[in-house]
Amino acid sequence: MSLKDDLPLVIIRPTAVTSTIKDPFQGWLEGVRTLDGFIVNYAKGRLKCLIERPEIIYDLIPADMVVNAIVGCICSAFQNQPLDLIYHLGSSGRNPITSSDLRHLTFTFFSQNPWRDRHGRPIKVANFKTFSSIKTFQIYMTFRFLLPLKVLCLVNAVLCNRFQALCVELDRKFEVVMRLVKLYEPYMLFEGIFEDTNLEKLRARGSENGWWDDEEMNMNTGSIDWSDYIMNVHIPGLIRFVMF
Repeated sequence: MSLKDDLPLVIIRPTAVTSTIKDPFQGWLEGVRTLDGFIVNYAKGRLKCLIERPEIIYDLIPADMVVNAIVGCICSAFQNQPLDLIYHLGSSGRNPITSSDLRHLTFTFFSQNPWRDRHGRPIKVANFKTFSSIKTFQIYMTFRFLLPLKVLCLVNAVLCNRFQALCVELDRKFEVVMRLVKLYEPYMLFEGIFEDTNLEKLRARGSENGWWDDEEMNMNTGSIDWSDYIMNVHIPGLIRFVMF
C-alpha cells in the first residue's frame, strides 16, 4: 500500500466464479472448476453420494459480473471518485443458493436431459445419498467400497490377475471420489457469508451518475434467478463448452 503513490488500488475478492450469465454470451466457461467437477461426475454416473448439510450456502458469482465489477472500479477511479479498498464479489449475502437447491436442480436437469455414455446409452441418475460430515462419509466408503475392493484384489491375486482390469478400474473410481472429497472439503461444509456492501455502493453510484447502464453492466447478484441460471445457462454451457 505504501508504494502505490497516487495510483488507485483496490482488492477484488470473487468467490466461486461460474459461467457467464450474459456476456459475451450465456454459459461461456473454460475448464472444470468450482462446482463443475461435482456436476460433471454426477452426470456421468460417477458420483452417487455427497457430503452436505442442506442449509449450507454455496457462494457463486458469474464470470461476467466479476469483469463488470472490475470495469466499474476503473470507471469510478477515472471519475476521481473515492474507492473502497476491498470488494467482495459473491452472492451469499444478497442472494444465496443452498446446497440442497443446487443438488435438486442438478438432479432435475439430468433426469430430463440424461448424459449418454460412449455407446450412446442414456445414463440414469439417482438422488444423492448425503452425509453431514467427512467422518460419516469415510466410514460409508470404507465398508461399502474399500473393503469389498480389497477382497476382490485378494481374489485377483489368488487367481493370477484374472480380474486385474476390473481391480484397476474400481480402484481408479474410488480414488477419483476421494480426491473430489479432499478438493471440496473446505467448501462443502463452509458456513461463512461474505458481505458485498462495497460492491452494491459501487453499482448504485455508477447507475445514479449515469456512468453505465445497470442492465449492460450488471453486477447485481440479487438479480440472479438461480433456478433459471443453473438449468438454462450454467449446465447447458458446461455441456457445450467443457463436456463435449
